[in-house]
Amino acid sequence: MSPRIQRFVLDLLCCARADSWLGARGVGGIFAGHRVLPDPPAGAFAPNRALAISAEFLEAVLRHLSDRGIAVVALGEAVRGLAEGTKQRPMACFTFDDGYADNYLAALPVFARLGLPFTVFITTGFLDGTATPWWHALETAIARTERLTIEQEGRRRSWPTRSTTEKLAAYRALAPWLKAADPCRRSAFLGDIADRHGGPPQSPMLTWPMVREMARSDLVEFGCHTVAHPMLSRLPREEASRELVEARGRLEEELGRPATLLAYPYGDAASAGRREFDLARAAGFSAAVTTRRATLTRLAAHDPLDLPRLPLNGNFQRISYIDLFLSGTPFLPGELARRARARWRGSDASL
Repeated sequence: MSPRIQRFVLDLLCCARADSWLGARGVGGIFAGHRVLPDPPAGAFAPNRALAISAEFLEAVLRHLSDRGIAVVALGEAVRGLAEGTKQRPMACFTFDDGYADNYLAALPVFARLGLPFTVFITTGFLDGTATPWWHALETAIARTERLTIEQEGRRRSWPTRSTTEKLAAYRALAPWLKAADPCRRSAFLGDIADRHGGPPQSPMLTWPMVREMARSDLVEFGCHTVAHPMLSRLPREEASRELVEARGRLEEELGRPATLLAYPYGDAASAGRREFDLARAAGFSAAVTTRRATLTRLAAHDPLDLPRLPLNGNFQRISYIDLFLSGTPFLPGELARRARARWRGSDASL
């Protein structure tokens, strides 16, 4: 469904005040973001526009939640509160995946100004330079050229990329393959693209000194997002486990403190399921977030390695949408279907 159609549906729900009579009535929500930029991505070709919100919108959301009496708390605090069963006022957590430099440059000043905490999930290979955010590298290569030529699976392929339409078509043709590729194959592929199309892009990621400075602010808690950002479900069990264990060890080495929070790369059902939840538990994580869309309920304490999140998305920068998301209304049909499937299978995943 295109962002335009999604916004149309959300506007209908807002006009009908559906959140007042259909909301899931959870205890709060965990927002899933990536980037915070001073300006929106420039140009018509911006396939990753959804990953970025503006600093102004972020601050407006935080102030709005405060006016509504919703507490903005750290993810770790929220998980502990759910586990202890303590009565809490409605809460919201803000998480940012991958480890972008703008989390330090643009997001931290907003949270610091308001004295509020947030969580950043680090893909350690992105900071160490051993892995590359493929979506950024692919977008950069396509933006630079009028024809994209690659070697894929031993076969040369080529796309015209003069117009925005052609560039989007090339991006959409390659994105699913890159998402599912194992880290080694993906790295070789991205190296070939860089060699053919202007070299590697400038890294948009944090540096370890930035991470340590953020940690000293006492406003930022850090979690793991694997080493190379693979679809864990596509890796053999041993490789998937290594991605988790090595990422945790690397982050703890840099921070000098335990890192027990995890965000599964991509986070959808095709990328992280029961096997990955068990691997996360074995790797020593106490809580992990997905991108399953739902509000938090007290039942989440029964399965803290399968926590849902709400979108903090550049395509939906309206305060009314934030209220709607926190009600759970747009996601209720999917969540009810998920629970029904879990009950039919005799699983406790409906929790």
